[in-house]
Amino acid sequence: MRAANGCRPAATAAGASWCGRKAVGFAMRTRGGSPFIAGASSLADPDLAPVLAYVSPTPDKDPVFDVAGFGGYRDEIQALPSYRSTQPDLG
Repeated sequence: MRAANGCRPAATAAGASWCGRKAVGFAMRTRGGSPFIAGASSLADPDLAPVLAYVSPTPDKDPVFDVAGFGGYRDEIQALPSYRSTQPDLG
């Protein structure tokens, strides 16, 4: 069975990183030159924002986030007051 992004459930960490990078890449291509994924603002950004928080402290961060345009997007999203005020306690 394939997910919407074309990935099959990953059996390995490398497979999970590849599928994650593919999903982030699709989001960045959809974004184009907009500050948000779907133009002005949509539910796509709040759906992707938790990925930043949960993947950032893992070894998968570099391969998943190694997508053209993602660094600037990440900086813009992390600067939003709504993002900063809803950080999970990873404790």
